[in-house]
Amino acid sequence: MPRINSFIIDTSDLSNLKTTRQFSVKADVGSEFTIVVVNNSGAFYNWKTKTFSAGHTSEKNLNKKLTSTIYNDSIVFPASSSATYNVVLLAPPNSDTVFGETIQSGGNNVVNRSITQQGDVTVTFRAATASGANYGDPTDPTAAEDPPAPDVTSTGSNVSSTSTIISNEWNLYNKKSSGEGFGLRLIREPVDTDWYFQTTNTVDGATSSSTTVVLDGLTNIVTGMSITAGSGLSGTPRITNINTTTKTITLDSAQTFADGVTLTFQARGWSLIKSSIGLDVVDYVSAARSTALSKTVRSGDTSATIQLSDTYGISGGSHVTVTGDGINTSGTNNINTVTQDFNGSGGNGAVVMDLSSTVVTGQTLRFSGSATHILVGWGLSIQQYPDVTGLVVNLNLDNFITPGTDGT
Repeated sequence: MPRINSFIIDTSDLSNLKTTRQFSVKADVGSEFTIVVVNNSGAFYNWKTKTFSAGHTSEKNLNKKLTSTIYNDSIVFPASSSATYNVVLLAPPNSDTVFGETIQSGGNNVVNRSITQQGDVTVTFRAATASGANYGDPTDPTAAEDPPAPDVTSTGSNVSSTSTIISNEWNLYNKKSSGEGFGLRLIREPVDTDWYFQTTNTVDGATSSSTTVVLDGLTNIVTGMSITAGSGLSGTPRITNINTTTKTITLDSAQTFADGVTLTFQARGWSLIKSSIGLDVVDYVSAARSTALSKTVRSGDTSATIQLSDTYGISGGSHVTVTGDGINTSGTNNINTVTQDFNGSGGNGAVVMDLSSTVVTGQTLRFSGSATHILVGWGLSIQQYPDVTGLVVNLNLDNFITPGTDGT
Protein backbone atom coordinates (compact mmCIF):
# COMPACT_ATOMS: atom_id res chain seq x y z
CA MET A 1 0.00 0.00 0.00
CA PRO A 2 1.33 3.48 -0.87
CA ARG A 3 2.30 5.44 2.21
CA ILE A 4 2.22 9.16 3.06
CA ASN A 5 5.29 9.88 5.18
CA SER A 6 5.18 13.58 6.02
CA PHE A 7 3.14 16.75 5.73
CA ILE A 8 5.26 19.87 6.26
CA ILE A 9 3.91 23.41 6.68
CA ASP A 10 5.00 26.29 8.88
CA THR A 11 2.43 26.47 11.72
CA SER A 12 3.86 29.51 13.48
CA ASP A 13 1.48 32.44 13.97
CA LEU A 14 0.65 34.55 10.94
CA SER A 15 0.77 38.34 11.04
CA ASN A 16 -2.34 40.32 10.14
CA LEU A 17 -0.96 40.80 6.61
CA LYS A 18 -1.71 38.69 3.56
CA THR A 19 0.76 35.81 3.66
CA THR A 20 1.64 32.86 1.43
CA ARG A 21 2.75 29.65 3.15
CA GLN A 22 4.49 26.82 1.28
CA PHE A 23 3.78 23.18 2.12
CA SER A 24 5.02 19.79 1.00
CA VAL A 25 3.72 16.24 1.14
CA LYS A 26 6.23 13.41 0.96
CA ALA A 27 4.80 10.03 0.01
CA ASP A 28 5.20 6.92 -2.10
CA VAL A 29 4.44 7.13 -5.81
CA GLY A 30 0.75 6.35 -6.30
CA SER A 31 -0.32 7.83 -2.97
CA GLU A 32 -3.60 9.69 -3.00
CA PHE A 33 -4.63 12.52 -0.69
CA THR A 34 -7.00 15.45 -0.28
CA ILE A 35 -6.23 18.75 1.44
CA VAL A 36 -8.97 21.02 2.77
CA VAL A 37 -8.38 24.37 4.47
CA VAL A 38 -11.10 25.94 6.63
CA ASN A 39 -11.05 28.94 8.95
CA ASN A 40 -12.82 29.53 12.27
CA SER A 41 -15.67 31.33 10.47
CA GLY A 42 -16.47 28.19 8.46
CA ALA A 43 -15.11 29.55 5.18
CA PHE A 44 -13.21 27.11 2.92
CA TYR A 45 -10.14 27.79 0.78
CA ASN A 46 -10.74 27.72 -2.98
CA TRP A 47 -7.63 26.25 -4.61
CA LYS A 48 -8.38 27.92 -7.95
CA THR A 49 -9.19 31.46 -6.80
CA LYS A 50 -6.82 31.34 -3.81
CA THR A 51 -9.52 32.86 -1.59
CA PHE A 52 -11.77 31.82 1.29
CA SER A 53 -15.55 31.77 0.96
CA ALA A 54 -18.56 30.19 2.65
CA GLY A 55 -19.79 26.78 1.60
CA HIS A 56 -17.92 23.74 0.35
CA THR A 57 -17.53 22.89 -3.34
CA SER A 58 -15.25 20.61 -5.32
CA GLU A 59 -12.88 23.49 -6.01
CA LYS A 60 -12.20 23.61 -2.28
CA ASN A 61 -10.69 20.12 -2.28
CA LEU A 62 -7.11 19.68 -3.43
CA ASN A 63 -7.11 16.09 -4.76
CA LYS A 64 -3.79 14.58 -5.79
CA LYS A 65 -2.33 11.23 -6.84
CA LEU A 66 1.44 11.38 -6.76
CA THR A 67 3.63 10.51 -9.71
CA SER A 68 6.75 11.39 -7.71
CA THR A 69 7.67 11.16 -4.05
CA ILE A 70 7.04 14.80 -3.17
CA TYR A 71 4.33 17.37 -3.83
CA ASN A 72 4.89 21.09 -3.22
CA ASP A 73 2.27 23.83 -3.23
CA SER A 74 1.20 26.92 -1.29
CA ILE A 75 -1.77 28.49 0.50
CA VAL A 76 -2.55 32.20 0.43
CA PHE A 77 -3.85 33.41 3.78
CA PRO A 78 -5.70 36.75 3.55
CA ALA A 79 -5.09 39.82 5.69
CA SER A 80 -7.05 39.47 8.92
CA SER A 81 -6.95 40.90 12.43
CA SER A 82 -7.70 37.51 13.98
CA ALA A 83 -8.34 34.04 12.57
CA THR A 84 -7.58 30.36 13.03
CA TYR A 85 -7.04 27.99 10.10
CA ASN A 86 -7.17 24.21 9.99
CA VAL A 87 -5.19 22.64 7.15
CA VAL A 88 -6.49 19.08 6.89
CA LEU A 89 -4.71 16.30 4.97
CA LEU A 90 -6.60 13.05 4.52
CA ALA A 91 -6.42 9.88 2.52
CA PRO A 92 -9.59 9.22 0.47
CA PRO A 93 -11.61 6.37 2.01
CA ASN A 94 -11.83 4.58 -1.37
CA SER A 95 -8.04 4.49 -1.83
CA ASP A 96 -5.48 2.08 -0.40
CA THR A 97 -3.20 4.94 0.74
CA VAL A 98 -2.13 4.82 4.40
CA PHE A 99 -0.27 7.21 6.66
CA GLY A 100 3.17 6.33 7.92
CA GLU A 101 4.02 6.36 11.61
CA THR A 102 6.18 9.50 11.29
CA ILE A 103 3.27 11.67 10.19
CA GLN A 104 1.49 11.17 13.54
CA SER A 105 -2.03 10.85 12.22
CA GLY A 106 -3.25 8.89 15.22
CA GLY A 107 -4.09 5.97 12.94
CA ASN A 108 -7.05 7.75 11.35
CA ASN A 109 -5.42 8.67 8.03
CA VAL A 110 -6.23 12.33 8.82
CA VAL A 111 -3.77 15.03 9.83
CA ASN A 112 -4.68 18.56 10.94
CA ARG A 113 -2.25 21.47 11.06
CA SER A 114 -3.66 24.46 12.95
CA ILE A 115 -2.40 28.00 12.24
CA THR A 116 -3.35 31.16 14.16
CA GLN A 117 -3.40 34.62 12.65
CA GLN A 118 -2.72 37.45 15.08
CA GLY A 119 -3.92 41.02 14.78
CA ASP A 120 -1.73 43.99 15.56
CA VAL A 121 -1.11 44.78 19.21
CA THR A 122 -0.73 48.20 20.79
CA VAL A 123 1.72 49.19 23.51
CA THR A 124 1.61 52.56 25.27
CA PHE A 125 4.56 54.48 26.70
CA ARG A 126 3.53 56.83 29.52
CA ALA A 127 5.14 59.49 31.69
CA ALA A 128 4.18 58.44 35.23
CA THR A 129 4.42 60.33 38.51
CA ALA A 130 2.95 60.28 42.00
CA SER A 131 3.29 64.09 42.00
CA GLY A 132 0.82 64.86 39.23
CA ALA A 133 -0.47 67.97 41.02
CA ASN A 134 2.91 69.64 40.43
CA TYR A 135 2.76 69.33 36.63
CA GLY A 136 0.92 71.78 34.41
CA ASP A 137 -0.71 71.67 31.00
CA PRO A 138 1.78 72.78 28.29
CA THR A 139 -0.80 75.17 26.82
CA ASP A 140 -2.00 76.41 30.21
CA PRO A 141 0.46 75.74 33.06
CA THR A 142 -2.11 76.95 35.60
CA ALA A 143 -4.10 73.75 34.93
CA ALA A 144 -2.92 70.42 36.31
CA GLU A 145 -1.76 67.76 33.84
CA ASP A 146 -1.63 64.10 34.96
CA PRO A 147 -0.11 62.23 33.20
CA PRO A 148 2.11 65.26 32.66
CA ALA A 149 2.75 64.47 28.97
CA PRO A 150 0.82 62.82 26.11
CA ASP A 151 0.98 59.03 25.86
CA VAL A 152 3.03 57.57 23.01
CA THR A 153 1.30 54.60 21.39
CA SER A 154 2.89 52.10 19.02
CA THR A 155 1.06 49.44 17.06
CA GLY A 156 2.64 46.44 15.38
CA SER A 157 2.58 42.71 14.83
CA ASN A 158 4.02 40.38 17.44
CA VAL A 159 4.95 37.91 14.69
CA SER A 160 6.70 40.37 12.42
CA SER A 161 10.49 40.42 12.13
CA THR A 162 10.50 44.14 11.27
CA SER A 163 11.70 46.49 14.01
CA THR A 164 9.85 49.69 14.91
CA ILE A 165 11.82 52.80 15.84
CA ILE A 166 10.26 55.34 18.21
CA SER A 167 11.71 58.77 18.95
CA ASN A 168 9.92 61.14 21.30
CA GLU A 169 10.36 64.26 23.40
CA TRP A 170 8.15 65.05 26.39
CA ASN A 171 7.79 68.68 27.47
CA LEU A 172 7.10 68.76 31.21
CA TYR A 173 5.88 71.96 32.86
CA ASN A 174 5.63 72.93 36.49
CA LYS A 175 2.07 73.82 37.46
CA LYS A 176 1.84 77.59 37.78
CA SER A 177 -0.17 77.88 40.97
CA SER A 178 0.06 78.63 44.68
CA GLY A 179 1.64 75.69 46.50
CA GLU A 180 2.90 73.96 43.34
CA GLY A 181 4.80 76.62 41.40
CA PHE A 182 8.18 76.02 43.06
CA GLY A 183 9.67 74.50 39.93
CA LEU A 184 10.86 71.06 38.93
CA ARG A 185 14.34 69.86 39.90
CA LEU A 186 16.14 67.59 37.44
CA ILE A 187 18.23 65.30 39.67
CA ARG A 188 19.85 63.18 36.95
CA GLU A 189 19.35 61.78 33.47
CA PRO A 190 16.71 59.05 32.98
CA VAL A 191 18.08 55.49 32.81
CA ASP A 192 16.91 52.06 31.66
CA THR A 193 15.49 51.01 35.04
CA ASP A 194 13.30 54.12 35.28
CA TRP A 195 10.98 52.34 32.84
CA TYR A 196 8.60 49.78 34.32
CA PHE A 197 5.61 47.57 33.59
CA GLN A 198 3.10 47.26 36.40
CA THR A 199 0.49 44.61 37.18
CA THR A 200 -1.49 43.39 40.17
CA ASN A 201 -2.34 40.04 41.70
CA THR A 202 -4.03 38.83 44.87
CA VAL A 203 -2.74 36.80 47.81
CA ASP A 204 -4.18 33.29 48.09
CA GLY A 205 -3.92 32.54 51.80
CA ALA A 206 -2.62 34.69 54.65
CA THR A 207 1.09 34.85 55.42
CA SER A 208 2.88 35.83 58.63
CA SER A 209 6.53 36.92 58.56
CA SER A 210 7.11 34.64 55.58
CA THR A 211 9.27 34.97 52.47
CA THR A 212 6.85 32.78 50.49
CA VAL A 213 3.49 34.00 49.20
CA VAL A 214 0.88 32.06 47.21
CA LEU A 215 -0.89 34.09 44.52
CA ASP A 216 -4.17 33.55 42.70
CA GLY A 217 -2.35 33.77 39.36
CA LEU A 218 1.03 34.32 37.75
CA THR A 219 0.17 36.22 34.57
CA ASN A 220 3.13 38.50 33.72
CA ILE A 221 4.76 37.71 37.08
CA VAL A 222 8.47 36.87 36.73
CA THR A 223 11.54 36.51 38.91
CA GLY A 224 13.17 39.87 39.61
CA MET A 225 9.95 41.89 39.87
CA SER A 226 9.39 44.08 42.92
CA ILE A 227 6.26 44.48 45.03
CA THR A 228 5.56 48.19 45.37
CA ALA A 229 2.13 48.36 47.03
CA GLY A 230 -0.24 46.26 49.11
CA SER A 231 -1.78 46.30 52.57
CA GLY A 232 0.81 45.12 55.09
CA LEU A 233 3.75 45.56 52.69
CA SER A 234 7.13 46.16 54.32
CA GLY A 235 9.77 47.74 52.09
CA THR A 236 10.00 46.84 48.41
CA PRO A 237 10.63 43.08 48.32
CA ARG A 238 11.91 41.45 45.15
CA ILE A 239 10.86 38.06 43.76
CA THR A 240 13.78 35.61 43.88
CA ASN A 241 11.98 32.43 42.80
CA ILE A 242 8.62 31.25 41.41
CA ASN A 243 6.99 27.83 41.74
CA THR A 244 4.61 27.79 38.79
CA THR A 245 2.89 24.59 39.97
CA THR A 246 1.81 25.97 43.34
CA LYS A 247 1.79 29.65 42.24
CA THR A 248 4.18 30.42 45.07
CA ILE A 249 6.63 33.32 44.90
CA THR A 250 9.69 33.61 47.12
CA LEU A 251 10.71 37.11 48.26
CA ASP A 252 14.00 38.49 49.50
CA SER A 253 12.37 39.76 52.73
CA ALA A 254 9.65 38.36 54.99
CA GLN A 255 6.13 39.78 54.64
CA THR A 256 2.79 39.54 56.43
CA PHE A 257 -0.28 39.66 54.19
CA ALA A 258 -3.94 38.89 54.76
CA ASP A 259 -5.75 36.56 52.37
CA GLY A 260 -7.10 38.40 49.33
CA VAL A 261 -4.77 41.40 49.60
CA THR A 262 -4.05 42.98 46.21
CA LEU A 263 -0.33 43.39 45.54
CA THR A 264 1.22 45.66 42.91
CA PHE A 265 4.21 44.26 41.01
CA GLN A 266 6.70 46.16 38.86
CA ALA A 267 9.13 44.86 36.24
CA ARG A 268 11.84 47.55 36.07
CA GLY A 269 14.18 47.92 33.12
CA TRP A 270 13.87 46.65 29.56
CA SER A 271 15.31 43.20 30.27
CA LEU A 272 12.78 42.44 33.01
CA ILE A 273 9.95 44.03 31.02
CA LYS A 274 10.77 41.62 28.18
CA SER A 275 10.64 38.67 30.57
CA SER A 276 7.28 39.85 31.91
CA ILE A 277 5.30 40.81 28.80
CA GLY A 278 7.48 39.91 25.82
CA LEU A 279 8.17 43.50 24.73
CA ASP A 280 11.71 43.42 23.32
CA VAL A 281 13.33 46.86 23.25
CA VAL A 282 16.87 47.56 22.03
CA ASP A 283 18.98 50.64 21.24
CA TYR A 284 17.41 52.64 24.07
CA VAL A 285 18.71 56.19 24.49
CA SER A 286 17.47 59.06 26.65
CA ALA A 287 18.38 62.55 27.81
CA ALA A 288 16.83 65.32 29.87
CA ARG A 289 17.53 69.01 30.35
CA SER A 290 16.06 71.95 32.18
CA THR A 291 15.31 75.17 30.33
CA ALA A 292 16.95 78.37 31.54
CA LEU A 293 15.21 80.27 34.33
CA SER A 294 15.64 84.01 34.91
CA LYS A 295 13.84 86.59 37.02
CA THR A 296 13.81 90.37 37.42
CA VAL A 297 14.69 92.08 40.69
CA ARG A 298 11.59 93.88 41.94
CA SER A 299 13.35 96.07 44.49
CA GLY A 300 17.11 96.51 44.81
CA ASP A 301 18.87 96.11 48.16
CA THR A 302 21.92 94.74 49.93
CA SER A 303 20.57 91.76 51.79
CA ALA A 304 20.34 87.96 51.88
CA THR A 305 16.70 88.47 50.89
CA ILE A 306 16.16 89.34 47.23
CA GLN A 307 12.82 90.79 46.10
CA LEU A 308 11.68 89.37 42.74
CA SER A 309 9.04 90.20 40.16
CA ASP A 310 7.71 86.64 40.55
CA THR A 311 8.99 83.32 41.92
CA TYR A 312 7.46 80.80 39.49
CA GLY A 313 9.88 77.89 39.05
CA ILE A 314 12.21 78.68 41.97
CA SER A 315 12.70 76.06 44.68
CA GLY A 316 13.92 76.54 48.22
CA GLY A 317 15.76 73.95 50.27
CA SER A 318 19.33 74.93 49.25
CA HIS A 319 19.08 73.28 45.84
CA VAL A 320 19.15 76.40 43.65
CA THR A 321 21.98 78.82 42.93
CA VAL A 322 21.83 82.35 41.51
CA THR A 323 24.17 84.20 39.14
CA GLY A 324 24.17 87.84 38.19
CA ASP A 325 25.83 91.15 38.99
CA GLY A 326 26.21 91.73 42.71
CA ILE A 327 25.56 88.13 43.75
CA ASN A 328 27.97 87.16 46.55
CA THR A 329 30.21 84.29 45.44
CA SER A 330 32.57 84.28 48.43
CA GLY A 331 31.05 81.03 49.70
CA THR A 332 28.06 78.74 49.36
CA ASN A 333 25.12 80.96 48.47
CA ASN A 334 22.07 78.85 47.76
CA ILE A 335 18.40 79.74 48.01
CA ASN A 336 17.08 78.53 51.36
CA THR A 337 13.47 79.69 51.37
CA VAL A 338 10.98 81.18 48.93
CA THR A 339 8.12 83.58 49.62
CA GLN A 340 5.92 82.59 46.75
CA ASP A 341 4.41 84.97 44.24
CA PHE A 342 3.95 82.58 41.32
CA ASN A 343 2.43 85.08 38.88
CA GLY A 344 3.71 88.44 40.15
CA SER A 345 0.31 89.64 41.29
CA GLY A 346 1.11 89.60 44.99
CA GLY A 347 4.02 92.00 44.88
CA ASN A 348 5.77 90.11 47.67
CA GLY A 349 7.82 87.41 45.91
CA ALA A 350 11.26 86.93 47.47
CA VAL A 351 14.04 84.42 48.09
CA VAL A 352 16.34 84.13 51.09
CA MET A 353 19.94 83.12 50.37
CA ASP A 354 22.90 82.06 52.50
CA LEU A 355 24.85 85.28 51.95
CA SER A 356 24.00 88.93 51.57
CA SER A 357 24.20 90.29 48.00
CA THR A 358 23.78 93.68 46.40
CA VAL A 359 21.27 93.87 43.54
CA VAL A 360 19.44 96.72 41.81
CA THR A 361 15.85 97.16 40.69
CA GLY A 362 15.19 95.79 37.21
CA GLN A 363 18.29 93.59 37.20
CA THR A 364 18.04 90.11 35.65
CA LEU A 365 19.17 87.13 37.73
CA ARG A 366 19.67 83.59 36.46
CA PHE A 367 18.67 80.56 38.51
CA SER A 368 20.08 77.04 38.26
CA GLY A 369 18.78 73.93 40.02
CA SER A 370 15.06 74.21 39.33
CA ALA A 371 13.01 75.17 36.28
CA THR A 372 9.51 75.71 34.99
CA HIS A 373 10.13 73.42 32.01
CA ILE A 374 12.05 70.14 31.59
CA LEU A 375 12.49 68.30 28.30
CA VAL A 376 12.82 64.51 28.40
CA GLY A 377 13.83 62.91 25.12
CA TRP A 378 14.05 59.19 24.46
CA GLY A 379 14.31 56.74 21.60
CA LEU A 380 14.16 52.98 21.20
CA SER A 381 13.65 50.16 18.75
CA ILE A 382 10.91 47.56 19.28
CA GLN A 383 12.13 44.18 18.09
CA GLN A 384 9.12 42.24 19.40
CA TYR A 385 5.66 43.37 20.47
CA PRO A 386 3.80 41.69 23.36
CA ASP A 387 1.30 38.92 22.70
CA VAL A 388 -1.43 40.94 24.43
CA THR A 389 -2.62 44.35 23.25
CA GLY A 390 -3.25 47.38 25.43
CA LEU A 391 -0.28 47.06 27.81
CA VAL A 392 1.32 50.19 29.30
CA VAL A 393 5.01 50.79 30.00
CA ASN A 394 5.76 53.74 32.28
CA LEU A 395 8.69 56.09 32.70
CA ASN A 396 8.94 56.88 36.42
CA LEU A 397 9.56 60.63 36.43
CA ASP A 398 9.85 60.65 40.23
CA ASN A 399 13.15 58.77 39.99
CA PHE A 400 14.89 61.74 38.41
CA ILE A 401 12.59 64.78 38.75
CA THR A 402 11.61 66.23 42.14
CA PRO A 403 9.02 69.01 42.57
CA GLY A 404 10.43 72.07 44.32
CA THR A 405 9.26 73.40 47.68
CA ASP A 406 9.38 76.70 49.56
CA GLY A 407 12.24 75.29 51.68
CA THR A 408 10.66 75.94 55.06
